[in-house]
Amino acid sequence: MLGLGLSLLSAVLFLGPIAAAFASHNWDLKATVVPSEDEISAVKDRLGGIFEENISSEEVFDIRDSTVEPDEMEAIVDFNSPFHIDVKIKEISGKVFCRAHGVYLGSIHLMEEEVSVPADGKATFHVIGEMTSEGYQHVQEDHGGELPDIRLSGMVFELEAYGVKVRVENVGGG
Repeated sequence: MLGLGLSLLSAVLFLGPIAAAFASHNWDLKATVVPSEDEISAVKDRLGGIFEENISSEEVFDIRDSTVEPDEMEAIVDFNSPFHIDVKIKEISGKVFCRAHGVYLGSIHLMEEEVSVPADGKATFHVIGEMTSEGYQHVQEDHGGELPDIRLSGMVFELEAYGVKVRVENVGGG
């Protein structure tokens, strides 16, 4: 008898939240499982704000270490999530400029296939890129061989939350 009671309690504890979720969305499977357009739009707005200075990119991205070679650059980046949900970064790519002098240094992309970021958490990933000869010369002559403070342009940033991919393109100015 006790075993049956515990089995029923387990079933109720497992199925109860699922039933409550469906009931709160009028028993609509799509509304229960897929985020609404408003929720997706809010994530896109917040994501675009990272690059458009609505959210300080310095607060979100912290370049911990970098190397510059004649034809390539690599950086280890800490990402401090501005999102209150778990996300996966699927893509980061774009153009890199010297913030102080406006010199085009090259293009970058995410080295990892994807990066898991906990809600309000932090993740570390690598970006790698092709360095232009002019960019490399600028870094050597004007910045002692160290990657300068950078400005990002034409960025593509894609993340996935709850199985839904959100892609923001051409952010970060010109």
